[in-house]
Amino acid sequence: MAGILESDTDRLVSIASQLPSERFEQFLCRVAAYRREAATPSERESQLLLKISDGLPPDIWRAYGELRARKERGELTPDDEDQIAVVVDRLENYMADRVRWLGELAGLRNQSVTDLMTTLELESPHD
Repeated sequence: MAGILESDTDRLVSIASQLPSERFEQFLCRVAAYRREAATPSERESQLLLKISDGLPPDIWRAYGELRARKERGELTPDDEDQIAVVVDRLENYMADRVRWLGELAGLRNQSVTDLMTTLELESPHD
């Protein structure tokens, strides 16, 4: 844990070991409860995690892939070009929202976005 030195941990263990059995058990229960609470995401964190992981609907990705393939083959029609604009707009809006959600979640967790992405095993655009 950041900010906790080994000497602090040793001091806590020393103090805890001097507690009477009943107080020691209470202390352990409180520590365990705290750890469970800290490990459980808040409702907002859960909402953000869902939004981040949901992604765009598969039909948007499929349309994007098909249109991109047609473009690479030089087979785009004027209607395809209009459809590309719509798909790219949805993709860009989603990516902007995702960055915003990642930033909010990182703030809730007191982490940088880069550290959060590592924790969530998400790839950065540069990977």
